[in-house]
Amino acid sequence: MIYLIGISGVGKTTIGKLLANRLDYDFIDLDSRIEVLFGRSVGELFECGETYFRECESAALRTLPICERTVVATGGGVVLRKTNIRHMRQSGSVILLHRSLNAILQSLDSEDRPLLNGRPNRLYKLYRARQCAYLHAADRRIIARRPARAVKKIVRSL
Repeated sequence: MIYLIGISGVGKTTIGKLLANRLDYDFIDLDSRIEVLFGRSVGELFECGETYFRECESAALRTLPICERTVVATGGGVVLRKTNIRHMRQSGSVILLHRSLNAILQSLDSEDRPLLNGRPNRLYKLYRARQCAYLHAADRRIIARRPARAVKKIVRSL
Protein backbone atom coordinates (compact mmCIF):
# COMPACT_ATOMS: atom_id res chain seq x y z
CA MET A 1 0.00 0.00 0.00
CA ILE A 2 1.03 3.54 -0.62
CA TYR A 3 -0.24 6.13 1.87
CA LEU A 4 -0.16 9.79 0.90
CA ILE A 5 0.05 12.20 3.83
CA GLY A 6 0.31 15.97 4.05
CA ILE A 7 -1.51 19.12 5.06
CA SER A 8 -5.05 19.78 3.89
CA GLY A 9 -5.13 20.97 0.29
CA VAL A 10 -1.68 19.69 -0.69
CA GLY A 11 -3.16 17.42 -3.37
CA LYS A 12 -3.34 13.98 -1.76
CA THR A 13 -6.59 13.01 -3.50
CA THR A 14 -5.66 14.46 -6.90
CA ILE A 15 -2.18 12.95 -6.88
CA GLY A 16 -3.48 9.71 -5.37
CA LYS A 17 -5.95 9.17 -8.21
CA LEU A 18 -3.29 9.94 -10.83
CA LEU A 19 -0.76 7.66 -9.13
CA ALA A 20 -3.22 4.78 -8.81
CA ASN A 21 -4.12 5.13 -12.49
CA ARG A 22 -0.44 5.22 -13.50
CA LEU A 23 0.40 2.11 -11.48
CA ASP A 24 -2.89 0.34 -12.21
CA TYR A 25 -3.61 0.26 -8.46
CA ASP A 26 -6.86 0.72 -6.57
CA PHE A 27 -7.49 4.13 -5.02
CA ILE A 28 -9.07 4.83 -1.64
CA ASP A 29 -9.81 8.29 -0.26
CA LEU A 30 -9.85 7.84 3.52
CA ASP A 31 -12.31 10.72 4.08
CA SER A 32 -14.75 9.14 1.63
CA ARG A 33 -14.30 5.80 3.39
CA ILE A 34 -15.08 7.46 6.73
CA GLU A 35 -18.28 8.97 5.31
CA VAL A 36 -19.43 5.58 4.01
CA LEU A 37 -18.59 3.74 7.23
CA PHE A 38 -20.22 6.26 9.56
CA GLY A 39 -23.02 7.51 7.30
CA ARG A 40 -22.18 11.17 7.85
CA SER A 41 -20.03 13.75 6.13
CA VAL A 42 -16.60 14.65 7.50
CA GLY A 43 -18.02 18.06 8.44
CA GLU A 44 -20.88 16.47 10.37
CA LEU A 45 -18.48 14.17 12.19
CA PHE A 46 -16.30 17.17 13.13
CA GLU A 47 -19.39 18.80 14.64
CA CYS A 48 -19.23 16.02 17.26
CA GLY A 49 -15.70 17.19 18.07
CA GLU A 50 -12.27 16.64 16.59
CA THR A 51 -11.53 13.82 19.05
CA TYR A 52 -14.58 11.91 17.85
CA PHE A 53 -13.62 12.48 14.22
CA ARG A 54 -10.07 11.22 14.88
CA GLU A 55 -11.52 8.06 16.44
CA CYS A 56 -13.61 7.52 13.30
CA GLU A 57 -10.56 8.17 11.14
CA SER A 58 -8.46 5.62 13.04
CA ALA A 59 -11.24 3.04 12.83
CA ALA A 60 -11.62 3.62 9.08
CA LEU A 61 -7.85 3.29 8.57
CA ARG A 62 -7.85 -0.07 10.37
CA THR A 63 -10.69 -1.36 8.16
CA LEU A 64 -8.75 -0.84 4.93
CA PRO A 65 -7.88 -4.12 3.25
CA ILE A 66 -4.12 -4.65 3.33
CA CYS A 67 -3.35 -4.79 -0.36
CA GLU A 68 -0.04 -4.02 -2.00
CA ARG A 69 -1.71 -2.52 -5.05
CA THR A 70 -3.59 0.32 -3.36
CA VAL A 71 -3.00 4.06 -3.03
CA VAL A 72 -4.63 5.72 -0.01
CA ALA A 73 -5.16 9.48 0.24
CA THR A 74 -5.34 10.13 3.98
CA GLY A 75 -6.75 13.10 5.83
CA GLY A 76 -4.35 15.85 6.87
CA GLY A 77 -4.54 14.94 10.55
CA VAL A 78 -4.09 11.18 10.28
CA VAL A 79 -0.55 11.57 11.68
CA LEU A 80 -1.85 12.99 14.96
CA ARG A 81 -2.24 9.49 16.36
CA LYS A 82 0.88 7.36 16.72
CA THR A 83 -1.21 4.21 16.21
CA ASN A 84 -2.14 5.48 12.74
CA ILE A 85 1.50 6.13 11.87
CA ARG A 86 2.48 2.68 13.11
CA HIS A 87 -0.32 1.04 11.11
CA MET A 88 0.62 2.85 7.89
CA ARG A 89 4.33 2.15 8.24
CA GLN A 90 3.74 -1.55 8.99
CA SER A 91 1.36 -2.05 6.07
CA GLY A 92 2.91 0.08 3.36
CA SER A 93 4.98 3.02 2.25
CA VAL A 94 4.19 6.51 3.58
CA ILE A 95 4.81 9.43 1.25
CA LEU A 96 4.67 13.02 2.46
CA LEU A 97 3.46 15.49 -0.16
CA HIS A 98 4.69 19.05 0.26
CA ARG A 99 3.71 22.28 -1.42
CA SER A 100 4.08 25.87 -0.22
CA LEU A 101 1.30 26.98 2.08
CA ASN A 102 0.81 30.13 0.00
CA ALA A 103 0.19 28.02 -3.12
CA ILE A 104 -2.24 25.81 -1.19
CA LEU A 105 -4.15 28.83 0.12
CA GLN A 106 -4.51 30.23 -3.40
CA SER A 107 -6.22 27.06 -4.59
CA LEU A 108 -8.07 26.00 -1.43
CA ASP A 109 -11.71 26.58 -0.54
CA SER A 110 -11.44 26.83 3.25
CA GLU A 111 -15.22 26.58 3.62
CA ASP A 112 -15.00 22.91 2.54
CA ARG A 113 -12.35 22.08 5.16
CA PRO A 114 -13.82 21.57 8.66
CA LEU A 115 -10.65 22.45 10.59
CA LEU A 116 -10.16 25.66 8.63
CA ASN A 117 -13.83 26.59 9.05
CA GLY A 118 -13.62 29.55 6.69
CA ARG A 119 -10.34 30.77 8.24
CA PRO A 120 -7.69 29.95 5.62
CA ASN A 121 -4.79 31.38 7.64
CA ARG A 122 -5.39 28.65 10.23
CA LEU A 123 -3.54 26.39 7.76
CA TYR A 124 -0.22 27.88 8.95
CA LYS A 125 -0.99 26.96 12.56
CA LEU A 126 -2.06 23.44 11.61
CA TYR A 127 1.08 22.91 9.55
CA ARG A 128 3.39 24.07 12.35
CA ALA A 129 1.60 21.77 14.80
CA ARG A 130 1.84 18.74 12.49
CA GLN A 131 5.16 19.24 10.69
CA CYS A 132 7.20 16.98 13.01
CA ALA A 133 4.57 14.23 12.86
CA TYR A 134 4.56 14.39 9.04
CA LEU A 135 8.33 14.12 8.90
CA HIS A 136 8.42 11.30 11.44
CA ALA A 137 5.75 9.29 9.61
CA ALA A 138 7.15 9.65 6.09
CA ASP A 139 9.35 7.17 4.30
CA ARG A 140 9.74 9.66 1.43
CA ARG A 141 9.03 13.34 0.79
CA ILE A 142 7.81 14.60 -2.56
CA ILE A 143 7.33 18.18 -3.73
CA ALA A 144 3.77 18.38 -5.07
CA ARG A 145 3.67 21.66 -7.00
CA ARG A 146 2.44 19.92 -10.15
CA PRO A 147 0.44 16.71 -9.74
CA ALA A 148 1.75 14.97 -12.88
CA ARG A 149 5.36 15.72 -11.94
CA ALA A 150 4.75 14.54 -8.37
CA VAL A 151 3.41 11.24 -9.70
CA LYS A 152 6.56 10.76 -11.81
CA LYS A 153 8.74 11.43 -8.77
CA ILE A 154 6.79 8.96 -6.66
CA VAL A 155 6.97 6.25 -9.31
CA ARG A 156 10.74 6.74 -9.61
CA SER A 157 11.11 6.52 -5.83
CA LEU A 158 9.30 3.20 -5.49
